[in-house]
Parts: sequence; C-alpha cells; structure tokens
Amino acid sequence: MNKNGLGMTMLKTNYVLLVLGILTLGLTSCANQPTNYQVDPEIQFYGAQKVNDKTVAIRVLPPEVSTESNNEYAVIKPDNNFEDAIKNNLIDALIKQGYKISSNKFFTDFNVELDFTKFNVRVTKGSIKQTISVDGQLAITLKRKPHSISKSFSRSQELTVALKANQAEITGVANEVAGKLLQTAFNDKSVISFMNNMQ
Repeated sequence: MNKNGLGMTMLKTNYVLLVLGILTLGLTSCANQPTNYQVDPEIQFYGAQKVNDKTVAIRVLPPEVSTESNNEYAVIKPDNNFEDAIKNNLIDALIKQGYKISSNKFFTDFNVELDFTKFNVRVTKGSIKQTISVDGQLAITLKRKPHSISKSFSRSQELTVALKANQAEITGVANEVAGKLLQTAFNDKSVISFMNNMQ
C-alpha cells in the first residue's frame, strides 16, 4: 500500500473513532441526566397566632407525575416520598405554633388538605445549556364543622444552567417553588383568619 492509501486508511480510522467517541459521550450524558429531586421545602408561619392544645389532621396529595418525555425535555420526579416530606415539614411548623397533630380527622379541631397534584418539574434538554422549569399549583382546604375554606395558589420558576442541570439545582428550584406556595398559603389573610378563629 502506498503512502496515500495508508494515510486515507488512518484518516478513516480516526474519523470512525471520533464519531464513536462523540456517540459514547452523548450516551453517557443522557445516562447521567438527573431524573429526580429531593423534596424538603421550608415552611414558616408569620401571621398565625400561637395556640394551646388545638389538634389538626393533615392530608397531602402528591403530584400526578407524568411519564411523558421526549427529545426536548425530561420529566423529573421526586426521589423521596413527596407526601411524607411535605407532611413532616408542616407538622414541625404547626408544632412550633402550639398545635397537636392527629392521624384521625374525626378527632381534631380542624383538618388541612394540601393538594399538590399539579406540581410539575421538567428539564429542557440541550447540549450547551438546559432549563429547569417548575410549574406548581397548591390547593389548600381547611375544614372544621360546619365551616371550610378552600384557596388555590400557583407559582412558576425557571433556571437556565450551562451544559447540564444537576440534581442539586433541580432540587433547589423545586423546593423554592413548593416552599413559596406553602408560605403564601399559610400567610394568606383568609387562611390566617380561619386558623386564628380556632382560639
């Protein structure tokens, strides 16, 4: 084989190796794409008064997470139990306010239901940058016979990051949205009035 033929063979071999390397890198990037986030929002009450020996039961409806995914975006799911994480954080906040927690809604002063079924976390795919999008809606219902109150709150937030979004970034945006929804709900004037009238 002459030098030109040898050179062409080496060029083709290098090209094939380059293509294989790019494909491998692409597959590795896809495989390393985070698919979940940790639920741990901060919950604070600013307007609700401290109470003594009032009992509350809590129910949390977790997100209805879609399995839909395509070449443009990936649906990100909670890694831990969404319902338990929200409930435990709310229990801590209520205990600090002086409430007692009951697992039986029939033996309480009032009941709280938090509906997070419309809480969606997505990452828009891209090789140079990715965008984390969280669209959250919280419907809160408080009941004490014969009274009840229901309100709905929504919040959306995006974060664009260089190259690939990691789990910490996704977790940060998701918890900020969930935390702001809870904070807004429990500092709403009508919700505060309902809770304060439990005295």
